[in-house]
Amino acid sequence: MKESTKGKPDFLLEACGHFLSDWNDDKYKTAEEIIDGMLAEGDSGIFPEEFEPWQPFETYPADELTDMIRHMAVTYSEMFDAGVRHGLSREVVK
Repeated sequence: MKESTKGKPDFLLEACGHFLSDWNDDKYKTAEEIIDGMLAEGDSGIFPEEFEPWQPFETYPADELTDMIRHMAVTYSEMFDAGVRHGLSREVVK
């Protein structure tokens, strides 16, 4: 899991990996660049050719898939924060 500069994992990048099997990582180096690149075709709803969604998501519109990626990243972050809080509370109880 790639770490962000804040010491937390880069959950947006992790979520991209759950929905995309590949992207041009020479051109898209950050998760935000990946999301922006996925939406580069505008209202057409199709992905640029440099992105390969996993098979179950091949027919999803780009804006819908990017929303799902962002939602997963938020969920990951919330779970991480809850785990940290739980771990800290257990240390205090000991």
